[in-house]
Amino acid sequence: MQQAMEDLKKHGVEYMVMAYLLPQERGDLDYFKQMADKMNSAGAQAHAAGLKFCYHNHCFEFRGEHGQRPIDILLERLDRKTVGLELDVFWVSVGGNDPVEMLKQNAGRVPLVHLKDKAKGTPVLYEEAKATAQTFKEVGAGALDFPAILKAAAAGGAKHYFVEQDQTPGDPVASLKQSYDYVRAL
Repeated sequence: MQQAMEDLKKHGVEYMVMAYLLPQERGDLDYFKQMADKMNSAGAQAHAAGLKFCYHNHCFEFRGEHGQRPIDILLERLDRKTVGLELDVFWVSVGGNDPVEMLKQNAGRVPLVHLKDKAKGTPVLYEEAKATAQTFKEVGAGALDFPAILKAAAAGGAKHYFVEQDQTPGDPVASLKQSYDYVRAL
């Protein structure tokens, strides 16, 4: 951790992000409690080093078990002062939730926002691997309400936005340009 923080600072990076948990690394609800505690420790270390630490969501955190979901545990246990969220609006929606409401409920703790759209009619999924190439759409070309998402993100203090599309139907640069042009026009 110390070496990673030194490397990030050396390169002028401001944020450290826990980007993903592989399926074989995920556990039960107790696992997510322990993971939240570990991220709190990492967040405190990052904060002390002048960095910001965030957790990037996907859709698996929204699957419920015994009336509770991993996302609920994380939101409850993560220290708002030292662990932010890198909210991916696509995965929030694919996991059956409203990205606008998620942004509003977590105002002040979402400095980083991933913008990507999903196809209309996409079913709720809790496993990223089940999202087909056709599920991913350019920003503004799918089902998500980006004017409302951007308004909620800005009102909640978002600092950086990332246009992202995991898979594209053709040239990824053309898809990026389409998303960029849409967001810029807003």
